[in-house]
This record gives sequence, structure tokens and C-alpha cells, in this order.
Amino acid sequence: MVVDPAQRENKNGYLREYSYLWSLCALYQAANEIEKLDPKANLMGPLVKNLSNYYDPAPPKPGYSDYIMKLKPGERYYDDNEWIGITALDAYARKKQKSDLELGKAMYDFVLTGYDEVLGGGIYWKEGDKNSKNTCSNGPGVLVALQMYQATKDYQQLLKSLKIRLPVLPPLVDDPNRPQNTIPRSNGTGYTDTQGRSYMRSLWGAWINYDQVPLIVIVSSNVSGNNQTVKLLNSEGWAVAVFDAISLQPDIGAGLYRGIIGLVNKGQPRKPEDWGTIRAWSWGLSKALDYLQTEKNINSKQIGIQGHSRWGKTAMLATAMDTRWAVVFS
Repeated sequence: MVVDPAQRENKNGYLREYSYLWSLCALYQAANEIEKLDPKANLMGPLVKNLSNYYDPAPPKPGYSDYIMKLKPGERYYDDNEWIGITALDAYARKKQKSDLELGKAMYDFVLTGYDEVLGGGIYWKEGDKNSKNTCSNGPGVLVALQMYQATKDYQQLLKSLKIRLPVLPPLVDDPNRPQNTIPRSNGTGYTDTQGRSYMRSLWGAWINYDQVPLIVIVSSNVSGNNQTVKLLNSEGWAVAVFDAISLQPDIGAGLYRGIIGLVNKGQPRKPEDWGTIRAWSWGLSKALDYLQTEKNINSKQIGIQGHSRWGKTAMLATAMDTRWAVVFS
């Protein structure tokens, strides 16, 4: 911490002598965790009062500015407000106080003003800046939507969490020109981080108190969260997995000394009676099904396959070779 005022950050003509909002967000959550252990601690109330200094009632929805409103023009970041919402809704789950639910809902309402369908859904980082949809705003956004569902049992909040999640999905196909662990920015000029993959586990966690969901496995090598089929299935409550066929076995006749066929043949040319590419893919789907049936949030009796063209043939063969598949679309 810089104590000397002369050395503090001087930005836009003013000194930052007080905490940014995000620091208070961390303190707010810390107070919540302490109160879980010591319900008489009464730490959250005073912090909510301090947060009021950052409150910005501006339209389209009220929210919290990144700095004390009386000292500078406000800049509102969606991730800051998401963390306030996460803590408030966590406290509501514990104490059932109406004020916590109201604060959580207010934060959720503000956050949704930063949502649109670019990249298949998701939330921007800062109000008024549509340059990128970062993990730091979409990961917590998923959690707020899930908590709203858990607090209200409004199924639409669960569907919204799926739509917010889409931009933080990791790329399904490697691009040699793309930095590792990134997805394209919404303006197409660069890339943004996707290292919040652990949020996926929180997404599935919302189904724990809900019926197990059916799953469709799409056989492909290039399906994104913006895919119309994925969006339609998600909107109807279906989970979607993508089987990246090319990663298992390259789809080139001269390449059968590589992939799973090459591994089995130890790099030697394939014999006429040996597997072809489609058979290798169907075997891989069976192995994927072995795992998918262990996922407690997936209905193991309602897992199907979808494929088109040669991947449709793969889906048909996989179903013929393994009767555990419930349905096939080809």
C-alpha cells in the first residue's frame, strides 16, 4: 500500500485516496464468510453502508461505480457489481433476509444491461465499452444467474446462466494462429482470456436440485457456442457436448498411420480389414459415453448423438455398435 499521497495514483486530475470498489467487494465476501462461522459478528451491515458511497442510480439500471461517486465521474464495471450480487445472494441463502435478496436482484438487473447475443451471449466488461466479453465478467455472471435461480426457482434464470456461459467455453478446435486459452473478441480484432473454466462446474452444480438433464453429443470438429443447434438445445433444457472427431483420428486417407488407428498399428499402414476413420470415430464415441454416463447431473438413459454427412454416418454406426445410445439424429 502506498502511504505517501504524493506517490498515489493521479488519474484524470484527482488522487485515489480511497479504495476502489473491487477491494470492498472482496471485504464484503470475507465478512460473509466470517459471519458463516460467527453469526453474531455483524460485519456485513457496515460494509453495505460503506458501499452506498459508490452507488450510482443512473439508468438503465442502478449499480455501483468503481470509485466514490462524490469524488469522480462514475465508471461502472459489470464484474464489480456481480461480486456484490454473489455475496448478497450467498448471504440470502444463509439468512433469508429480504434485503440481501433485493440487493442481489438489483445487481443481477444491472448486470443484464451488459448482456447481448454477440458471440452467442455473455456480458461485457465495462458499461458503455463493447470491445470484449471477458471471463472476469462472464464467470461471475454465471454464478449470479445460478444464485438467482436457486433463490427464486425461476427456470428462466437457469436458462440465462447457460447463455451467459457460452462466451467462456474453451475453443473446441485448436487454431495455430490463436494464443492458448483464448476466444475471439467480440469486435473480431483480438482475443480475450478464457481461464475461468472452473465456472463450468458451478453451472452444472445448479442442476443438483433439479432433474437430471438429457444430453446430445454433436459429432463434429467445429461447433461453437454461437451454433444455432446448441442455442436451441440449451434453451430447451438440454445439455450439449461436442465430440471433436478429428482430434481422435485425422480425416484423410493417407493419414491412417496417425491418430488412434496409427497408434494401434504402431505407425504401420492400415490393412484392408482394419478399422477405417468412421469406425474409429464410432469407437471414440463409445468411450465418451463411458464417461458421460458417470456424470451425476446427466440422465444416463437420455444421451443421444447428432451428426451430419460423414459424421452422420458415424453417429449411425456408433448407435449400431453400442445400444446404450438413446437416440440418433443423422
